[in-house]
Amino acid sequence: NNVPIVNSGTSLHIYPKPLKTSATLELDDNIALPCTMVLYDISGHIVLRQTINDRKVLLNKAGLNNGMYFLQLTDRNAVRYTTKLLPD
Repeated sequence: NNVPIVNSGTSLHIYPKPLKTSATLELDDNIALPCTMVLYDISGHIVLRQTINDRKVLLNKAGLNNGMYFLQLTDRNAVRYTTKLLPD
């Protein structure tokens, strides 16, 4: 499988960190919309899956325990972007 995986340091921006009640996810222009966002807990279980059609998305902490999560975004061209999410 030749799907490119990109470490999101320059393409995905989440603030504020750590996530208290909500956070904003911003996508750079190089990410082809629409895309699929999947949030995994530290055990690899899917906590949230949704389609994103906007460059700015509000993430709500409701239902997330404190700890580390991994956010994976797959864009229209099947390019994957990953980053960490830390609810506090």
